[in-house]
Amino acid sequence: MKDGHFQQQYDAEAQQRTAIESALTVPVGVVTVLGGAVYLLASAFHYEMAWPSFTFATLTAAAFLALCISACYLMRVLHGFEYSRIPTPTELWAHYGSLKDYAAAYGGDADADFAEFLNERLAQATERNAENNASKLSRLHNAKTWTFVSMVLLALAAPFGVWDTAIHREPCGLATTAGRLSDRGVIMTNATNSSGTPKPPPPQATRPNPPPKPQGPQNKTIREGTDPLRKR
Repeated sequence: MKDGHFQQQYDAEAQQRTAIESALTVPVGVVTVLGGAVYLLASAFHYEMAWPSFTFATLTAAAFLALCISACYLMRVLHGFEYSRIPTPTELWAHYGSLKDYAAAYGGDADADFAEFLNERLAQATERNAENNASKLSRLHNAKTWTFVSMVLLALAAPFGVWDTAIHREPCGLATTAGRLSDRGVIMTNATNSSGTPKPPPPQATRPNPPPKPQGPQNKTIREGTDPLRKR
């Protein structure tokens, strides 16, 4: 067997574990955004005893349920797994020394025995880690699937939300406000024409100089290692 084969497989599974955990960023962000969208649509809708309300409520509830299932799968990607790692370098070095002592006393090849031992440990750890990574990928796939289902349900519910907003939109009061401003302008114009030149504003009374501002309390000194509530 090629030298370093088990080590390469062990390193590959460790890299795949890191890649899977890094790939959670996008699904978590999508689930968060979709959750906010479901909340905004559901809170802004005007519910009535009619089929549009029932349809909208069913779609939004199903979308929220799909998001919850997706969030559960995402959480299960990071929890419940026990990965295997080979012994520490110190432990490996101690074992190599014991093999050398054994070979010196009873004969044998310490290097070959140590290589066989290390490959066995690498194979055992790689096997377990590969199973964990495969299970993580399956859960991540299920999370993405339920996220897509939630997106579809939310897209079906969005037209009902837009329709509800359109029929319950309050009339704009720009015309009334413009009419009030126009009437006020007419009244001001009439008042100006009837009185001729406008009267100058009355002179403002001079105010005495204000007293100095009150000073706030001074800073307190608290000695470290003492009770700050104890009066000095």
